[in-house]
Amino acid sequence: MAVAGTAVHDPDVLEIRSLRDVDPADVVRQDERGFSFRYGAATPVALADLADMDGWVAVDGGEAVGFVGLRDFELTVPGPRPLAASGVTWVSVAASHRRQGVAAELMGLAHETTAAAGRPVAVLTASEAAIYRRFGYGVATTRYTVRIDRRGARFDAGLEDDVAGRGRCRYVRAGEVTELCRPAYERYRAARAGAVSRRDPWWKRVLIDPAPQWVVHEDASGVVDGFARYTVEQVWDHGHPAHRLVLDDLVSATATGQEALWRLLLGIDLVGPIDFELFDGADPLPWQLDDPRAVRIIDERHALWVCPLDAVAALAGRGYSGRGRVVLDVEGTVLAVDAGPDGADVSLFDGPAHLELGRSELGSLLLGGVRATTLVRARRATELVAGAAAAVDRLFVSDPPPHLATWF
Repeated sequence: MAVAGTAVHDPDVLEIRSLRDVDPADVVRQDERGFSFRYGAATPVALADLADMDGWVAVDGGEAVGFVGLRDFELTVPGPRPLAASGVTWVSVAASHRRQGVAAELMGLAHETTAAAGRPVAVLTASEAAIYRRFGYGVATTRYTVRIDRRGARFDAGLEDDVAGRGRCRYVRAGEVTELCRPAYERYRAARAGAVSRRDPWWKRVLIDPAPQWVVHEDASGVVDGFARYTVEQVWDHGHPAHRLVLDDLVSATATGQEALWRLLLGIDLVGPIDFELFDGADPLPWQLDDPRAVRIIDERHALWVCPLDAVAALAGRGYSGRGRVVLDVEGTVLAVDAGPDGADVSLFDGPAHLELGRSELGSLLLGGVRATTLVRARRATELVAGAAAAVDRLFVSDPPPHLATWF
C-alpha cells in the first residue's frame, strides 16, 4: 500500500504485527522517538492507554519502528444517532524508516480494520496539518486555547447570580468521579456534534493522576449535569500569589451548569491566569463578563479530522437541518442525498452532480462546522450547478458548531 513516488520497505526485513503480538513497552519507546518526548513517570498512563486500543506495529529486527493505534468510538453527528467510528491515534514512523511506505501501509491497515468492523468513519487529531489529507481526512472542528485573566474577569453586574437557586457546585473525590461525571458527559455528548465517547478505560486512565481537582454542578434536583477538572501550578511573584490554573475539562449538558462552573473557577483565590486548551468557540462566557477581553484566544488550530471511509453510510447516518436533495460527486462516485432531520436516503446516481469534492472535503462537511461555500472559494470543491454549495450549507449546518472536548 505504498504511496506513489516513495520507496517500498523490504518485506523480508520489516514486518507488520498486531499490537497484541508485541511488547507494549516497545511501542512506548517508538512513540517517544516519534514525538520527541519522554513519558518518564507517566509511563503507566501510556501503557494503560495502549491497553485501550487495537493497532498495528511496524517491526524491524525486533524493534518497533512505526505504529498506528485504533480506538472504538461513537462520534456524535447532527441528528438523533451517533456514528460508529475508529479513533486513529499514536501514529508515528521512526526517522530511520521514513519515505518507505510504512505510514501508508499502517494507515491502510487501520482503514481496513475500521471498515471490517462496520464503522463508516475514522477520526483523528493531528500534530501536523500537512499529513492526513492524502489519507482522506478533512478538518471538521476547530479548538481554541484561551488565557483568562481571572482577577479581571467578572460576570456582568446585570446578570444576577442566582446560581444557588438553580443548583450548586461541590468538589468530589476521585472515587466518586466515574459515578457522578460519566452520566453528565453522556448527556453532553449526546447533544453536541463533534463529541466522542469516553469508555471505561478513559475514566480509569484519567484517574491515575491524583493531582487534578474535580468539581461538579448539581441541578436543583441534585442531578449532576456538568463538571470541571483542573490543577493549579503555584507561582509566587515576590510574595504576591499569581498561581496558574490549568483547566483540563469543562463540560456541561446545561447552560446553567456551565455558567455555575465558570463562576466557581473565576472565584478561586490566589489564581492569576486560567489556561484552557479546549475552549468551546460557542461558549458564551466572553459575552457574560463585564470585560470580554479578559478571555483571550492565544491559539487557534484544527482539532478533529474526519475520514468518511463509507460515504454512503456516513451521509445516511447524520441528520440535516431541513429536507432537500443534493447530488455529490465524491472522487468519481456520484451520490444522491435525499436529506431530512433524522437522516438521509443515499443512493448511487447516474445523472449529473451538483457539487464535486474529495473524500477529505466530505469529511470536513460531515459534522456541519465547515461550509461548502468556503471549500468552493478555496478551490477544494467545485460547484457544478449554481447555488449548490449554498444548498449544501443549509442542509449540513450544525448549530452550535461541532466541538471536540476529548483528546485521544
